[in-house]
Amino acid sequence: NASLAGDVVNVHSGTYTENVVINGKTCTSISPCALRVNSGDSVTINGNYASHTIYITGSSHYWTIDGFNIKNAGGENGLSAGIRIYISNNITIKNNNIYGDNKTIDSSTAGIGSNNSQPLYVYNNTIHTFGDYGMDIGDTADNFEVYDNAIYDIEIGIKCSRNTNCKIYNKWIYNLEGATYGYGVYLRDTQNAFVYNNVIEDDQFILGALYIYSYGAESSQNGKI
Repeated sequence: NASLAGDVVNVHSGTYTENVVINGKTCTSISPCALRVNSGDSVTINGNYASHTIYITGSSHYWTIDGFNIKNAGGENGLSAGIRIYISNNITIKNNNIYGDNKTIDSSTAGIGSNNSQPLYVYNNTIHTFGDYGMDIGDTADNFEVYDNAIYDIEIGIKCSRNTNCKIYNKWIYNLEGATYGYGVYLRDTQNAFVYNNVIEDDQFILGALYIYSYGAESSQNGKI
C-alpha cells in the first residue's frame, strides 16, 4: 500500500495465501512500477478461491507483474481471474505460471481478464486449468499484444471482444476441454486483429480453432490471419 511511482516490489520465496490488490497506484512511463519475484526465488500467490488473485484497478498505470506462480482465483460474482485488470493502462504481464488447482470449485474463472485498460502486453506466461478462459480481453482493452504464451486445459483459449489493434502470435493453445464452446481464439466485434504463428491443437473442437463473430451493428474487420 505504500508503493510510489518508480517503486519495484521484490518478493522473496514463499507461498502467500492472499488476494493482492493494486488500487490507485499510478506510475508513469518515466517511473514505472513492478511487482516481481526476487532473482533466484520461487513465489506462489494463492487466492484461495476468495477473489481475483491479483487485481489491478483504479488507474494503476504502468505496472509489471513478473515471475510468479499465481493460482486459485474464484468467488467473484461473475468472472474471477488470476490477474484482473480494470481501468489501468500500460500493464505488462510476463514470466508467470497462472493456474487453478481445481477448476470445478469455481467454473467461472480465467487466467487473465482485462477491460477498459490499454495497452496490455502479455508474454512468456503459462496459463492452465481454468473453467472458462485462458484470457478474456474485452470492452475497450485496445492495443494489446499477446505472444510466446502456452495455454491449456481450459474452455476457450483467448477471447478478444469489442476492441481494436490486437496482436496474438507465437502461442501454443491445446487441450481445450469445453463441452459448450471449445475454441482456441474467439474474436468478437474486433477491429484490426492480427493472429499469426500460433499452434492451436486439440482432438475435438466444438466451434473451431478460430471463431470470428459479429453482433448487431458491431463488426469484426480489417484483421489478418
